[in-house]
Amino acid sequence: MSAYTSAKDSAQSIITRNQSLLAQQTIDAVDRQLYQYFLNIQTVAGSVAFQSYLTSATGNTLTLNQRLLGFQLINGPWDQLFIYNAQGTIVLSTDGERLGESVTEDALISKGFDRAKQGAVTYTDVFLDDEYGYPTMIFSAPIIVKDTNQFVGAAIGYIAWPAITEMLSGIPDAVHLYDHNGVLVASNQLEDRSAFLKQSYASNAFIRQALQSGRGNVVTNTLVHRLTESDVSQNQQVLVSYVTEAGFLDYHGGNWLMTLESPAATAFQPASQEAIKLVLILVPTISIFALLVLLLLYRFVLRPIGILTETTRTISEGDFTHHAGVVTSDEVGQLGGSFNVMMDKLQASYATLEHKVADRTQDLAKFKMAVEHASEHIVITDSNGVILYGNHAAEDITGFSLHEMLGNKPSLWGRQMSRQFYEKFWHQIKTVKKPFFGEITNKRKN
Repeated sequence: MSAYTSAKDSAQSIITRNQSLLAQQTIDAVDRQLYQYFLNIQTVAGSVAFQSYLTSATGNTLTLNQRLLGFQLINGPWDQLFIYNAQGTIVLSTDGERLGESVTEDALISKGFDRAKQGAVTYTDVFLDDEYGYPTMIFSAPIIVKDTNQFVGAAIGYIAWPAITEMLSGIPDAVHLYDHNGVLVASNQLEDRSAFLKQSYASNAFIRQALQSGRGNVVTNTLVHRLTESDVSQNQQVLVSYVTEAGFLDYHGGNWLMTLESPAATAFQPASQEAIKLVLILVPTISIFALLVLLLLYRFVLRPIGILTETTRTISEGDFTHHAGVVTSDEVGQLGGSFNVMMDKLQASYATLEHKVADRTQDLAKFKMAVEHASEHIVITDSNGVILYGNHAAEDITGFSLHEMLGNKPSLWGRQMSRQFYEKFWHQIKTVKKPFFGEITNKRKN
């Protein structure tokens, strides 16, 4: 169970990371496409044919309008393209009905035209095109004669919004693009198309927080219900990633927000399947491996150690002839061989020791007999002078029995000599560690 959970968590982590990456790549692709529009409107404005027409009124208007139509299809795609003269009047257009219109008739175009007169390339935020019924943006660029640096007009275009929504269509997750106010502007869900720039989701706490998170921020989370559903009774747990727009080069973006969401059950289903596969592979593999390890452990470690343990127990009972029957060639086998060599040496040493002990016992018995029957007064003390042994002569001469002597000091019958004598006596024995020779006066018990 632990292996399954761990494998599932790892797979889910990868799926979550991949969705975050996909969200980042998708918003980047949108920004790059809009940056391309930013460059394309400058290409239109840079056409020498349009510049010549605006400066000298030379050129066939039919041919120039066809050229503009070519720009509309190849350079865009654009919904509409217009060439305004320096006075702000449409002189070339992909929509013939708008020829002669003034920039003053549209506030957004008027603003872009004024910026173009200042030499700036501009773009609006996304808005709803009343004529086409779906979102669009206006890009404006000045038409300037290079030799004189004279402003002679402006190229202004409405982008074809399906070019943006088409970029989202191939993504398996539900993709939603919101403007900086939380209004839905694009989606790959057909049922959302009618809500473009008509429905705001700024009241959704998650979207509101995401919009406030800063440019280029990527976050992945699991929510209780879908972001685009207001009916919470239809709760469905989803995996959702959001990324805020960062723009690309000279196109700085509009602080939009993109979300990718997928039902958690669907998103994480591969994780569960992979975890099950992994467990089905790992469990038998680990079981077989564990069994082999146990067999090898028993064969080369546990069994030889058991033999050595039994041999040790036998030796502890005094049987030094027993040998360890370990015949492996590994470290344990070498240990068993060393153990047997040690036992052979120990057995030989033990036999030698028994002979030495027997010899020493005989010598000690002879020594004890000689001391016991010596006529001289003999006592043995420890390093502190406490009597440990006294012979029969010591009892006869001092009048004290052996029982009375043991545990006492020779002062029991001594203290008849000067203090300097005794200091010299003990110094010679204890410090110099040499025999002391001299005469001493003692007293009998009575």
